[in-house]
Amino acid sequence: MLRTEIEVLFIMVRYPVCIYFVLLCLLPAIALQAATGINKSAETPKNYSKVDGPNCLNAAMVSVGLSKTIRYASNGEMKTMLDSPLCRRLKNTEHRQANDIGVIWDNGLYANKNIFSHAFVMMNDTEVYEKHGYSKTEPYQIIDLSTVMSQYDVTPNRVCRANQSNRFSCRMGTDFYRCRGLDNFIKEKKTQIRFHTLSFFRILEKIEFKLQDYLAHIQQVENKNKHLEIVRDLQSLAGKMLNIPKSTVTEENLMFKIIAHRFVSIAGQLNAVGYSDLRQGVWQWENEDKNIGDVFEAVLKLQVEDDLDLVYANIRSKFFSIYAPILKLERHVNLKLLLNKELPEVAAGVSLHKETAVIEMGSDIHRQSAMTADAYAAMLCHEMGHLLGGKPFSANTLKPTLVWVS
Repeated sequence: MLRTEIEVLFIMVRYPVCIYFVLLCLLPAIALQAATGINKSAETPKNYSKVDGPNCLNAAMVSVGLSKTIRYASNGEMKTMLDSPLCRRLKNTEHRQANDIGVIWDNGLYANKNIFSHAFVMMNDTEVYEKHGYSKTEPYQIIDLSTVMSQYDVTPNRVCRANQSNRFSCRMGTDFYRCRGLDNFIKEKKTQIRFHTLSFFRILEKIEFKLQDYLAHIQQVENKNKHLEIVRDLQSLAGKMLNIPKSTVTEENLMFKIIAHRFVSIAGQLNAVGYSDLRQGVWQWENEDKNIGDVFEAVLKLQVEDDLDLVYANIRSKFFSIYAPILKLERHVNLKLLLNKELPEVAAGVSLHKETAVIEMGSDIHRQSAMTADAYAAMLCHEMGHLLGGKPFSANTLKPTLVWVS
């Protein structure tokens, strides 16, 4: 066996998480060679993201299992992870290991904001895995730790390049963290996390994978409104998140914060590829935790319609054109179709208000994964059945003498 082949096998065993991340990045064979550092000649092809957005913070988090998809990551998302029970900051007496996260901070410009200038993952004592910035022209690469320190002007002494650098002595400094994967944490703490919160987190992961697929094929996507579908999926999830009651459980609140910060990160990624509306509503939480739950209200305020919304709007329009005249003739009332953001996504009903019959449904009921056009039409027809079905009638509880629906 060739020496390089032995080295490849060694690195795949020693650093499986980093190899997994690199394999995600669209150029498997080239990426493997670049990631292992076997051939560092100038001719070695580098591994790049397809679009602007994916940054050093995301590269570090994916490498150690704190995230699964390639995209932009906000400073708030990274800080939430590092300050949580998922990670611990290394003591200055501890030896760094492969997969430890290193961050570089600026004690001048960002002193009061806890903003990271850079993040990377340790491969061994002297090399790190990183992506510089969020430009698609910057490669994912293995590079000497000393080179990274020099690039970011970290003073070459033990105080400023320590596991816990002294913020009073250093203009630029480092901190190092040892983290465990988010899935393992959830598995261990699942009894402390509400079922619906965990379900919403899994929905968010599906949205993130949809985003990743969109970014990977953005040049080939025929549907130019595909990004709006992602925004609408986020709005649908935001409505659910607003109904989560407050909790004093640490693990529950952590999952809530992670979900909220990922909304901000996704907004940043969409902004990097040309859609800025979502980020304009949530940018204030790029580096902040204060009132992070308000992210969901901000997302819901955005007026967005994607192609799926238009498909179901056409179904409602056709339904109205058929049944409104019939209802007027048979029951002498007008018909109104109402989408209500306050209703659960699976809820629909009918009510009578003076001379108007209202069929009301959750505004995002059509975004349920099992929903089809036929099922949606059947739901509307079911509600119309309450108005045209005839006897027996159900009395209005507010006016018992009023006979109104079947």
